[in-house]
Amino acid sequence: MKKKYLFQIAFKNLWFRKIRTIVTILGVVVGIGAIVFLVSLGYGLQKMTLSHVGTMELLKTLDVYSEKSTIVKLNEGAVERIRDLGHVEAVAPLINLGGKIRYGEKETEGVIYGAEHRFFELSEMRLVAGSGFTGDLGEAIVNVSALELLGVTNPEDILGEMISSDLILTKSVAPKLKEDKQTVKDLEFKVVGVSSAEETAGVYLPFFKMTSLGVENYQLSKVKVDSEDRVEQLRIQIENLGFRVDWVGDTIAQVNQVFDIFKVVLGTFGAIALLVSALGIFNTLTVSLMERTREIGIMKVLGMGGKDVRSLFLIEAGLIGIVGGIIGVSIGYGTGALLNYLFHILAVRAQAEPVSIFYTPILFAILMGFFALLIGVITGIYPAVRAKRIKPLDALRYE
Repeated sequence: MKKKYLFQIAFKNLWFRKIRTIVTILGVVVGIGAIVFLVSLGYGLQKMTLSHVGTMELLKTLDVYSEKSTIVKLNEGAVERIRDLGHVEAVAPLINLGGKIRYGEKETEGVIYGAEHRFFELSEMRLVAGSGFTGDLGEAIVNVSALELLGVTNPEDILGEMISSDLILTKSVAPKLKEDKQTVKDLEFKVVGVSSAEETAGVYLPFFKMTSLGVENYQLSKVKVDSEDRVEQLRIQIENLGFRVDWVGDTIAQVNQVFDIFKVVLGTFGAIALLVSALGIFNTLTVSLMERTREIGIMKVLGMGGKDVRSLFLIEAGLIGIVGGIIGVSIGYGTGALLNYLFHILAVRAQAEPVSIFYTPILFAILMGFFALLIGVITGIYPAVRAKRIKPLDALRYE
């Protein structure tokens, strides 16, 4: 028998028992919808987390640190050796000292950094007001955390103002010091920019201003690689020089691993509902088989083969699965999209950054539709095989 006739008969059989069919399809809808909704939550949280961890440019950037060694130091010579390794697009060291920051009558302890303008680019540090360094050694960039402690609420208010700092130099960063520790007091700088908030109050000074005070050893250096494919190779080369190298890709891999487990756990809850719906399909087809035993016998007497009978039941099972899958995927996706829209409205009203909690990859949605079809067909195999084995004469005697 032609397949199109089998599909027509299958549609009529399901429609004839439409209430039972609808209830069975709803079971598939709940199962597939739950999986799509919950796993989309996992994908959304993963995507949101990764967007805060690093961008594509950060994936090409290495953080190089000097271990506590009296031999291997991260200094100008080390920076030049790193530059000469090849595939290095840029190197930007950072000096990190303790000290005090003063503005007017306010004073706070904080971190005094020495950085080149390229460091801000490689670290993707965001300026909330003003601009970066222009080349004048008397400039400074203050972070929002320091401004809060100094009593400044509007970052624009401090632009062009003078601040002063005390630096604490030690022999670990300035080897030529005559004493173990020395404080450089009352260094004045003009504020040209304000950076976003950090964990610690801090002020960024021009890198060469710090080196002019005798600083020779650095705490960190950003290294940008010309291609992400070369990152691991360059990382090994720098580690062989005796330095510790951190890469945001390691953090991303750990985040992905955690969320992969999280998505499996969420998907398991939906799979339980899908298992119940599979039992519903099995029950519907089994009851249908018992009700249609005599009908099957008549069809076989009229010439329908056993394979056609089996195909008929598999088509019915597949139709229940695919229809329930399509509706379930649509509801799961639609519910997530609706919640994203509501969260967006709330974020706008609260003047916060809009976020998308739910994210459904297209491939995942398509696979879930096919998965629903597969569940339906697999569940229908046993009733279909039983229907194929029914003997026409026995079926005609069945009441």
